[in-house]
Amino acid sequence: MKKIALALLFSMSAIFSAHADVVHPTVEIALVKSVGTTDQWSAGFGNTINKGSDAWFTDTYIFTPEMAGNFKVNGGVFNIYSSMAQSIVFDSVTVNGVKLKLKSTYDVDLGQGTYSAVLGNTWLSGPLKMVVHGFAGGEAPSFSASYVGTLNVRGIAAVPEPETYAMMVAGLGLVGLMARRRKQSV
Repeated sequence: MKKIALALLFSMSAIFSAHADVVHPTVEIALVKSVGTTDQWSAGFGNTINKGSDAWFTDTYIFTPEMAGNFKVNGGVFNIYSSMAQSIVFDSVTVNGVKLKLKSTYDVDLGQGTYSAVLGNTWLSGPLKMVVHGFAGGEAPSFSASYVGTLNVRGIAAVPEPETYAMMVAGLGLVGLMARRRKQSV
């Protein structure tokens, strides 16, 4: 009985170790400021996974520059495939811990499908970090599968602190006092 349990334990560990994630190095992605705006940024990114066997993977992206405050963020990741060897099934995609909505489609007439993960307008605070976890290549013995993504960020004007209002009122009071003194001396 002990030998059977031990054999079962070894076989289970071999199965689970065979499907360990490939964790890619964290990548910094530069947010680019939109032309003509003061509060909008965007970034594009992606990865291609080439393996001789199927692969679970985890990709991590840090978006720079690091910004303080709250932001309205949207975006997502997308894979289009015409064979399972090109497919990436997203298991989970998060931005700052918020899960993106996963979706898949297949068009029989075109013979292709898509996998996507989408984040609608969501309020987040920086720094922004996206983690993509998925399975690439289906049952194919070898494959090359890729995905692309975008992240859009829109800032909001900061709300002044009470001290800022106090300094503004004091400054206006001083300007008013100076104008009154000038008027009396004329």
